[in-house]
Amino acid sequence: MKTNSATTAKELLKVMTTRLAMQQNEIIKPQEAIKTATEALVGQLELFPEEEKISIIIEGESAKYVQESTGKVLAEVAVFNQAAADGLR
Repeated sequence: MKTNSATTAKELLKVMTTRLAMQQNEIIKPQEAIKTATEALVGQLELFPEEEKISIIIEGESAKYVQESTGKVLAEVAVFNQAAADGLR
């Protein structure tokens, strides 16, 4: 299943900055790859105009953050898979 949504760089930066702070303060403890992707995404979003459109594409077990004007993938991260987690119980 593929899910698409879009937001602005300004709104996504707010969310991802909060998420990054939570990771740095160990409130949440994601895998290292997710921490690295979050840091990279925040760094890129800080450089964009506030109204730059960013697509969020969730397909399978990954989420891609894509700059709409260029098609550039800014970050790709694994997403939580509820079905897999249910299988572990």
